[in-house]
Amino acid sequence: MLLSHALPIAVVAIVVTLAVVIVVDSLRLGMGPMPTRPLVQDALLKLLPDTPGRIFELGCGWGGLAVALSKARPDARVEGWEAAWVPWAVAALRARIQGGGRIQIHRGDLHAADVTQADVVVVYLHAEGMARLATQLRDMPPNACILSNTFGLRGWTPDETIVLPDTLRTHVYRYRVGAVHVQA
Repeated sequence: MLLSHALPIAVVAIVVTLAVVIVVDSLRLGMGPMPTRPLVQDALLKLLPDTPGRIFELGCGWGGLAVALSKARPDARVEGWEAAWVPWAVAALRARIQGGGRIQIHRGDLHAADVTQADVVVVYLHAEGMARLATQLRDMPPNACILSNTFGLRGWTPDETIVLPDTLRTHVYRYRVGAVHVQA
């Protein structure tokens, strides 16, 4: 009888602990893990170059978009960065199960990613995070592609913008690294 009560209590304790860790990480990072909505995901995939090579998802959250990127471009190598513990663990597990060996999830600060090695960077950060990231993205190889969900890169000119027909009129941006598209 005592054992039958211990299991539900243990499950509740685990769920509460995970919820607290997610909240603490969200406060620490300034943004919680936000899954990419299917409509936005479709727009991002539409903007992918035909031969992407290495795709970096900076702030990959739960890993759903990383898996979709890998499936859309099976010839590409997808790497995700996530600083929050619980989403990182879920993303790493999804990568192992659904990634076909083509997805690697790194736990840590997305600013530690060596973007000079990326052909494509996909990102969904808040405006302040995008502003901080803009300088780092200038180091990408010429003509590399940056795809951004909702928030643009201040000082950059997108080469394509999709405005989605949702209630938020979500913007999805594609940038190409190079002097023509980057404003000082």
